[in-house]
Amino acid sequence: MALYMNQFNQVTVAPGATVYTNWTYNGAVDTGPNYVSAYFVGAQDNYGTVTTVQTSVNAFYTDQYGYYWPTGISYSSQMRNDSSWPVMITVNIGNFQ
Repeated sequence: MALYMNQFNQVTVAPGATVYTNWTYNGAVDTGPNYVSAYFVGAQDNYGTVTTVQTSVNAFYTDQYGYYWPTGISYSSQMRNDSSWPVMITVNIGNFQ
C-alpha cells in the first residue's frame, strides 16, 4: 500500500463547504481503490472534522479510431468541512499499489 501525505496546495475550507480534488498517476493507470482524507495543516488551533463525502474513478477514452478506446484513469474526491469554523487542509491519498 502506498500513502501520499500532504498532497496538493493548502486550502482554507469554510464551515459546511465542500472541496474537490482530482489526480492522475503516471501513465493514467488504474491503481485500484483509493482512500482520501484531510491532512490538517498548522498548529494546535487548526482542528475540526472534515468528512470524505465521495471518491470516484473516472475512465476516459477516445473514439478517433471509429470505436471506443480507453486512454486512461483519473480519480476525484469530495471532502466537506463539518466543523463550525474554517480549517486549513491538504490531502492524504492511499492506494493499493
